[in-house]
Amino acid sequence: QRKLPITMTNEEVVKLLEAPDISTPKGIRDKAMLELMYATGARVSEIIEMKTGDLSLKNEMVVLNSSGKQRLVPLGKVAIEALYFYVRECRTEMVTSSSGDMLFLNFYGQPITRQGFWKIVKGYIKQCGIDENMTAQTLRHSFALHLLKNGADANSVSEMLGYSDVSSTKIYLEVMNNKIKEVYKNTHPRA
Repeated sequence: QRKLPITMTNEEVVKLLEAPDISTPKGIRDKAMLELMYATGARVSEIIEMKTGDLSLKNEMVVLNSSGKQRLVPLGKVAIEALYFYVRECRTEMVTSSSGDMLFLNFYGQPITRQGFWKIVKGYIKQCGIDENMTAQTLRHSFALHLLKNGADANSVSEMLGYSDVSSTKIYLEVMNNKIKEVYKNTHPRA
């Protein structure tokens, strides 16, 4: 039996996405990264390896690259606003001659590292008082589960996640079924 992914509730996701202080350059950058991750279901590696040319904000799309494969994923309005704000207000201040065209930079002009990204996410999770077992990967799982709960078909979710086989999304359906069983057990008078 495989372990079911840990996911966040809608309320926890909102709390996490609103945690960065957008009156600071760090908060603006962090909000853009978190919004992008939840809006697209991107992997951490896809976020930290993203280049400025991978964004097509006018077309409301982003190109995600993983293991030599590319996929085009739509962006929501909130993520687009956060990304515009970051690119316009902060990134230009962080760029150095060694930054290249990497999208997310630290304050030394270097690309954000995997460890740096995880540390940022864990910091906000702790700040929000969310279960410490939550990670950046939890945002990816929550993206998939929330889409399915709201009526998205498994094929579309599988494609957005970059899975080569739709059966990979079945684990999220199991999570949904477990929650339905729990609700039934707790609320039906003859359960």
